[in-house]
Amino acid sequence: MKTARQGWWVVYGICALLALGALGWTTLAVLELEAAEREAVAEAEHQASLRLALWRMDSRIGPYLAREASRPFYEYEPYFPQPLSYTRMLSKIDPGEVLIPSPLFTFESELFPLHFQVSAAGHWSSPQAPTGNLLDLAQGAGFADGRIERAAERLAALRDRVVLEELRAAMSRSEGALEDLMCGPADDLGAADVPAGGQVEQERAAVSQVLQNAVELTKRAQSQYRAQDANLEQSRKDASWVNRAQSGVRVGPFVPIWLAPRGPESAPELLFLRRVSGGPVDLLQGFLGDWAQLSSLLREEIADLFPAATLAPQRDSARADSAGAHLASFPARLEVERFPSPAPDGLGPSRVTLLVSWTAAILALVAAGFTLRASIAFGEQRSRFASTVTHELRSPLTTFRMYSEMLAEGMVPPEKRGEYLETLQHEAARLSWLVENVLAYARLEEGRGRQRREELTLQALVDRVRPDLERRAAEAGAELRVDLSGGGAERVVTDPEAVGQILFNLVDNACKYGEPPLELGARAGARGVELWVRDHGAGVPAHLRRAVFRPFERGGRDPADPEPGVGLGLALARGLARDLGGDLGLDAGNGGACFRLTLSRSV
Repeated sequence: MKTARQGWWVVYGICALLALGALGWTTLAVLELEAAEREAVAEAEHQASLRLALWRMDSRIGPYLAREASRPFYEYEPYFPQPLSYTRMLSKIDPGEVLIPSPLFTFESELFPLHFQVSAAGHWSSPQAPTGNLLDLAQGAGFADGRIERAAERLAALRDRVVLEELRAAMSRSEGALEDLMCGPADDLGAADVPAGGQVEQERAAVSQVLQNAVELTKRAQSQYRAQDANLEQSRKDASWVNRAQSGVRVGPFVPIWLAPRGPESAPELLFLRRVSGGPVDLLQGFLGDWAQLSSLLREEIADLFPAATLAPQRDSARADSAGAHLASFPARLEVERFPSPAPDGLGPSRVTLLVSWTAAILALVAAGFTLRASIAFGEQRSRFASTVTHELRSPLTTFRMYSEMLAEGMVPPEKRGEYLETLQHEAARLSWLVENVLAYARLEEGRGRQRREELTLQALVDRVRPDLERRAAEAGAELRVDLSGGGAERVVTDPEAVGQILFNLVDNACKYGEPPLELGARAGARGVELWVRDHGAGVPAHLRRAVFRPFERGGRDPADPEPGVGLGLALARGLARDLGGDLGLDAGNGGACFRLTLSRSV
């Protein structure tokens, strides 16, 4: 039986581990999916904020660049002739006779502090730093506040720093990249290879984001340079009436070029250059961007989105890398901090589902464990019942059969017949008592306890059952001492037959397992009236004090023990006591076992 019980628990443990393992794997998978979803949402929000920041910065710098792109090429001279001029008498003045100052001569900007042009022969000049007679003219007109000197110093520093051949080569590369950008459809980027189905989903999403960034960058760049083309077209129209002789001049778009820092601690410088060609004109025109002022201006536009953002020069041609944070106006990369993925906000639907699943699984396992335990206990109880009852029935039935055969066949002398008949009567009473105990316990288990109640004193109650108790003690060769002085006059409402059966079981146990003398007493307790039965034997061991009240439990004795009994006496006695509204307990103490029956007082 013990091996079978262990086997069932091993099977239960394996099933429980499999169920919890499967649920744990499912929980881990759900949490990983939830984390991946949060990461994807955070990445989408980050990319949206990034695109908004780039759009803000391009929109902020766009009008400045558009204004520069719309300047006619002749404004890069300190003074240029005014055609179609007339006197006050409406007489036409010959072309070239009237010079007007260029708007760039008095132009001041913290973003673009210097405008310049370079001739085919390598001569550098600036409309903000006239030389020769034009310088005398400017000084005579009152422009002598130091601006011309500062512009001349910037122009000289730039000329000394730049190698013209390298500048032309860099400009050619930028123009080629611009031409590729304008000619190649942005949608073609979507045809790039996407990782195969065997690749992880995260790599697929990353590549998709790179393509999306590249398309976005291309579209923004195309929009910027188309705006420059529109401004250039308008400047050509303006130039046609200024000097129709130079109407064939072609003015290209501005392209950005980075100059390397002069030292480890110096800042890079940004140039915007364009080609002016046609007829006798072959120039490079451009303006210098103050990178510190530009980056500060643009970072202020996105301070609410990325407070710690920085702008870094982008000198290579990889404009659509995985970050995708590139400006369309000029080659600069936006570097922003990545905010950590948001923590789970409370219990979402998936977590609630997991919590319910875990709760249900644990409750189911606990319920299954209790059910298995109850089933095993019931099986063991039934096995003990069958074994004990079979043993208890075998002895009297054997006596019945043997004695009845001897009496029927005349093998018993006449003087012995009375003794044999008395033995048969005793065995019949034993069988009747066994059957009555089993039936009474069955009624208690089914909830069909006795409903008969009677009001009487403890003295009258004990007097009714005292002869049976004394006879049972006498059969065991023991003396029963009855002392009801402590509560005999107390009145109770109870079932006398049930109380008699309880007391008889207690005395019967004392006769079987205790030592004389036996004592029956009464006292008035705090919770009611108490009757107690005490013997002077070894008592009940501490580890069996609770077990002796279980059905079919014989206090650790083997079913083959010579003392008769099925182990229902104390279980039946406690059940009857509680059915009467009282209780039966075992007092801990020395000098034998003392069982205490508590009954309710009469109101």
